[in-house]
Amino acid sequence: MFNLEESKWEITESGGVGINAYEIAFKGGYLYLKHSETSKIIRLMFGGAGLGIGTPSFKQKPEEMKDMLSGGVAPPKVPRAKTVYRFPMGGNKLTLDEIGGPYLMLDCGANYFGGLNMFALYFLGKAAAGLTCTPVSFPLAIHLAYGAIFSAGFTVTGGKGLTATVTGGLVSAETVFN
Repeated sequence: MFNLEESKWEITESGGVGINAYEIAFKGGYLYLKHSETSKIIRLMFGGAGLGIGTPSFKQKPEEMKDMLSGGVAPPKVPRAKTVYRFPMGGNKLTLDEIGGPYLMLDCGANYFGGLNMFALYFLGKAAAGLTCTPVSFPLAIHLAYGAIFSAGFTVTGGKGLTATVTGGLVSAETVFN
């Protein structure tokens, strides 16, 4: 389906938070990536909104909103997928310009005051220019993406239930160690 190649980047630390409020989803977080050849470290901050579905129900009372909050932090010692992949059609080397900019995230989780979260974060860069935000454009955006991160991990959460979200937003990329 998609040709994936390992990039020279690997995840050293990550964390994030997600809120599902009715059918609206908000996601945000950070990633630290280290380049295997140059030892350069970059920090990525991302945030965006999109559509989400979840249980126990869509129409919760305001006092039950805490059940829709989930998030977690994965310190460097916690086992997780570390590889950042690149798509040959999109990016050549997965530079800061290719990593920063628009992103698309597919995310699902199962929580009961702790849980499991899996996500795919696609770096769209210039590939997203001119794409409209419709379900039809999602496969095209993923196909044109520069790179992606696929990960799973344990979360600590104040909520309980199952969630599935599709969010889009912006990634800011900056060098923290050169």
